[in-house]
Amino acid sequence: MHTTLIDPTAAAKIEAARPKLKAGSWGGAETVCMMSALVSGADSTDACVTAGWPKWLAELNVSLFDTHVVAKDENAARYQFALDVANAVQVPRDYDKARDLFLIARLDTGEHSALKSLALVDRDWSQQREAIETVVALLHRRIAGEDVAAEMNAARAAADAAAYAAADAAADAAADAAYAAYAARAAARADLIEAIKQS
Repeated sequence: MHTTLIDPTAAAKIEAARPKLKAGSWGGAETVCMMSALVSGADSTDACVTAGWPKWLAELNVSLFDTHVVAKDENAARYQFALDVANAVQVPRDYDKARDLFLIARLDTGEHSALKSLALVDRDWSQQREAIETVVALLHRRIAGEDVAAEMNAARAAADAAAYAAADAAADAAADAAYAAYAARAAARADLIEAIKQS
């Protein structure tokens, strides 16, 4: 287990930036996005990596901060997401484990996960389910300390295709496909925060 402390003052930075937080760009003097608030002057995920953020987490934060989740107040929801992540990174965490826990949630256990989405549609998704279940099992093994790199490389492409199929299935099954997509994004925000906390 390898823990990293990203930023013990992250929450204060988000709180101070609240009036200027804005989605859609890295910002500048008048506005900042979540990651440019956390990493002063950052204009790319590479700058965040230089400041100690795992690349996967910086990229995911940008994507999830910018997305719409059909909240009554999108800006308030964005701020809360940014603040929750900031609070979670103020203590040492195992970010490899966090990434794997997040992937398990999005593929299997979380709300609007790939497997739950496939279950909504009356079609034979056995190949897709099997591909996702294989990757989830490998992720659990990797969290337990096993070296599964070779197996993971072989399984990843099939699972990616299955996850896309699951997203299509959820859209097909939903009375309001757009709402289903937004709900999945909101679930991803929650899953990310929980994965960091559990690592």
